[in-house]
Amino acid sequence: MDTIEKALSKHRQAAQAELENDSVKGEALEQTSEIDQRAHESVVGVDASQFDKSRAQGDKTINSLEIDIDALDRMGAILPDDSRSKIKEEYKHIKRPLLQKAMARMDSDSPDNLIMVTSAYSGEGKTFSSLNLALSIAVERDCRVLLIDADVVKPGLGRTLNVEDKPGLVEYLNGEVESLSEVLLTTNINNLTVLPAGKTHHLSHELLASNSMRELAKELASRYRDRIIIFDSPPVLITSEAKVLSDVVGQIALVVEQDKTAQQSVKDALEKLDNAKISGLILNKSHTLGAGYYGYYYSD
Repeated sequence: MDTIEKALSKHRQAAQAELENDSVKGEALEQTSEIDQRAHESVVGVDASQFDKSRAQGDKTINSLEIDIDALDRMGAILPDDSRSKIKEEYKHIKRPLLQKAMARMDSDSPDNLIMVTSAYSGEGKTFSSLNLALSIAVERDCRVLLIDADVVKPGLGRTLNVEDKPGLVEYLNGEVESLSEVLLTTNINNLTVLPAGKTHHLSHELLASNSMRELAKELASRYRDRIIIFDSPPVLITSEAKVLSDVVGQIALVVEQDKTAQQSVKDALEKLDNAKISGLILNKSHTLGAGYYGYYYSD
């Protein structure tokens, strides 16, 4: 039984048990089709309407994350509302070529819907870029997003979303959980699911280079055609994990901080990556937009 089927089976069993507990008064169980539908949605992301419905019914089989919208506002991130902002417009430009390439692979086995966001060094804004890219793609009509904190050495996304204590990618790759569904977090933002990094591990390089990681990436790329998977990656020049992660994705976006990232550092980072996968550079903390670059204002 593969990873996806195990996850579906796990959700079916958990949802069935919850229904049985609610039926102590002898009510007939007539919701099997609803259970199967909810389970079918599970592995890369649960449909927002299904999640809201199950949450209202007191279903505790689905892990959830309540993203603090006020905190997003304070850090200058994209807000999940109908307001217009400069950062929303910038990320519309950033996401479009990434999505076009991802959607073009519909009839192939290419993993172009797996997008790695990285930088040469830490502190250049890659986590903020990953989060905003995911938030921007989540409003697309035809996409769902899985945002993975793959910086298993220093999980910045975990700190940003306050999920540092949650099990995640490391536990899954290390075989500490039976199913991926056990560590996925469905959020209060439509079409956005989060996979935390999990606890730090002394063999993080080996876990990301493992067959389990390759198999997970293959399933994420091929099983659900409408999913975009964003990996918040470790920095390229100070970790070995970034290089092994880059081997399983289809696209790479490199974050460059204006007036901080040296030109040589950008060149060194690009040399360590497969240039065929480089879809573009994101210029961070720029107050002037140039051709092909999009700036935003952030300090991490």
